[in-house]
Amino acid sequence: MVQGVGIDMNLKQQTIDTYNASADAIADKLNKSGARVEDVARLFGYVDVENPRVLEIGCAQGRDVSEILKFTDRYVGTDVSEKLLSIARRSFPDVEFEEADVEVYDFPDGLDVVIAFASLIHTSKNALEVVLGRIHDSLHRGGILYASMKRSETYEEYVREEAYRVRTYYLYNRELFAKLAGEGWEVIFERDYDWRGIDWFDIVLKKL
Repeated sequence: MVQGVGIDMNLKQQTIDTYNASADAIADKLNKSGARVEDVARLFGYVDVENPRVLEIGCAQGRDVSEILKFTDRYVGTDVSEKLLSIARRSFPDVEFEEADVEVYDFPDGLDVVIAFASLIHTSKNALEVVLGRIHDSLHRGGILYASMKRSETYEEYVREEAYRVRTYYLYNRELFAKLAGEGWEVIFERDYDWRGIDWFDIVLKKL
């Protein structure tokens, strides 16, 4: 494990506590939303390795695991919430899951794909720059990072009290995300979109 950068531990712990306390309700909501079938298919359309080695950041209750396993059997799902992971493990007993905070996670070498569907939205700018550097180091040349993020014209942090208690979010735009990722990447897909009244963007980066 490595030391985190730019972490407000109070805000972070509030968010983790919320996911643990509300794991069943969050899992139910994600199950009703369904897997990101088109996004997963799009992602693996950029992968030119058979049976790629895949790591997912923020796998939650395993929302997208079934879809991902259509393309690989070398998958590891990580999440900061032990409660959500316990649900994932019950649903997918043969799949490897790991409790991990992305901001202090020591990424394994030799990855082909890193997936971050709506998970880095809880990572502040300083920490995200470091995380993206570690992801780059962990990927093979030609490796793929697919991230989906809440979007704002300017970088924004906000704390939201909601049905699931308190969560802290960090909003980015595609240009800032690519800037924080730094050199050594090619942007191969990007889009802005509205989902349920919230602005999002997707970005796919390929390691050069």
